[in-house]
Amino acid sequence: SRQPLYHDPFRLEKRGDWQPFGGAWELLDGAMRNNSDERGAKLMNGNRRGKDYLIEADVQLLGQYGDAGLIIRASNEEEGVDAYDGYYAGLRDLDNTLILGRAGYGWVEYQARHVVPRVYAQEWYHLALLAYGCNIVATATSSSGSVTVDAIQEPHCVQSGRFGLKSYQ
Repeated sequence: SRQPLYHDPFRLEKRGDWQPFGGAWELLDGAMRNNSDERGAKLMNGNRRGKDYLIEADVQLLGQYGDAGLIIRASNEEEGVDAYDGYYAGLRDLDNTLILGRAGYGWVEYQARHVVPRVYAQEWYHLALLAYGCNIVATATSSSGSVTVDAIQEPHCVQSGRFGLKSYQ
């Protein structure tokens, strides 16, 4: 059994490791919460040289018509909806999907997979996002145990970068 290179239980003493790009992030009951309806608020961490790695988090949408999820292999982060170079996987309740795509100061959504049962606000989902070579794989697991998988292989992929959280509205 391998130990994670980084683990954050979201306690006050660890907050300095995270760098916000927009949003109103706060620690609440051991969870990181964004109290903003801002489009594309990001909270970033990690080493810009990170290459092949897996990140996991439990994610909950607080309201309707938005999305929330994980960023991987990111660099050049700024405030703004797609203002970074890297990959994003998240849950979107508007069309009940697990989305996977690439941001590069614009957005390319590769594919979206329907989540069963559907995505609901105020419900917890376990997200995992893996980057290995030019293979990017995302999974979403509902509280009932249903798993949705989305994957791409991109020939000219982003090779390294940081990880983080992102919320949209």
